[in-house]
Amino acid sequence: GTHLDAPFDPDGSSTFRWVSCGESQCSRCAGDLCSYGVWYVEGSSIRGTFFEDVLHLGHGSRGNSAHPVRLGCHSEETNLFK
Repeated sequence: GTHLDAPFDPDGSSTFRWVSCGESQCSRCAGDLCSYGVWYVEGSSIRGTFFEDVLHLGHGSRGNSAHPVRLGCHSEETNLFK
């Protein structure tokens, strides 16, 4: 679909990694990677693969902590998500 910001570039992150099948809290797989899919009653859906990266909240000079987070990389968007 059309988005306001440029897509996330994994090559720009030294801490990016794909979440593998068999890792904790992975209940669905696409090949060797942990995946997701959500379907809505009106027919829209999103599908993709989970990744993990480190999230820094706030300004780095303030010593805010960084934490690993899992996010989704959409590979398919239908109907209202287009």
